[in-house]
Amino acid sequence: MKFRLTVFFLIIIDIYCGAVTLSLRESVLLPLGSDILLSDVVLENICCDENVVIRRNVTSGKSRLRSSDILSALGENGIYDISLFGSEVMVYAAGSEDDSDHNGVMYPTTAHNDNPALSGILSAQSRSDISAVAELERYLSQYIDGVYTLTVTVNRVTPPVDLHSLSDYKWELPKIKSGLSDIVNLKKLTITSAGRRHSVYTDMTVQGDVYMAERQHRSGERLSKTGWTKKSVDVSLYRDCEHIVTSMPLGQWSLTENVEPGQILKWTNLSAVPLVRKGEPLTAVSQHGQITLNLPCTAVSDGYQGEPLRITLANGNEKTGILQGNKTVKF
Repeated sequence: MKFRLTVFFLIIIDIYCGAVTLSLRESVLLPLGSDILLSDVVLENICCDENVVIRRNVTSGKSRLRSSDILSALGENGIYDISLFGSEVMVYAAGSEDDSDHNGVMYPTTAHNDNPALSGILSAQSRSDISAVAELERYLSQYIDGVYTLTVTVNRVTPPVDLHSLSDYKWELPKIKSGLSDIVNLKKLTITSAGRRHSVYTDMTVQGDVYMAERQHRSGERLSKTGWTKKSVDVSLYRDCEHIVTSMPLGQWSLTENVEPGQILKWTNLSAVPLVRKGEPLTAVSQHGQITLNLPCTAVSDGYQGEPLRITLANGNEKTGILQGNKTVKF
């Protein structure tokens, strides 16, 4: 009897203590062609299962990764004790054709172990064409949106050394895990030259265009281009600078909270509005050479313009296509 009670008690402990709840990021920017790992899309620094591949080979400029897709991928890897807080993650591919059109915001860039640029070491030997500071700027600029201009200001170097005259050096840098927010907080770096280590105290200036409210915009209001002033500012001076909107997003968006005059528009103020709702009738368009087929279908879930949508055809078969602005799904 005691043995049975002990076994039952251990099973209860395993059930309740083994489950883990992870919080999804709002969005993430990953290198083109890389795999999406579990550690890329959650906020927590997980100590296990971080190398579980959620989706392979990021090739699309923009895609929506839903929590159900992540849980399904975990299940395929035999992981059933993780629950997720959040409904979806927007995934953007850096370097794709659509990279310049991912709504102008810097999304968190996560560190892939197979990326040599994230090794924490930036070095050059006998380079006369570019200074150590310029090389640092070039390197860090890879991890911020292309609409920004990064400038590194060196305030002090101890022991003193002329950084612009070094030809053989090695920067020691932390891993860039959260993109822009990590970079603007780089206040002290280390550079090694001729066997000597130097502390470099810096400020990062990140100049870019933002949208500032000319009037009060109320929660629930549809986003439009009117009522906003485009202004060039140093975004490093603002909290949550990685969420700042630098170009008006396409598609349907609404405000999730009031934005007062003088405030800067951020992605945390916005929520995407589906173009179609679950169960809504649509038209599936299939192109076969010179022949175009238009077939009646129904949306399996809410859909967003320019993104994959699963539909049900009249014969009951399910297909996945890209939702167009005219409420058609193209294959």
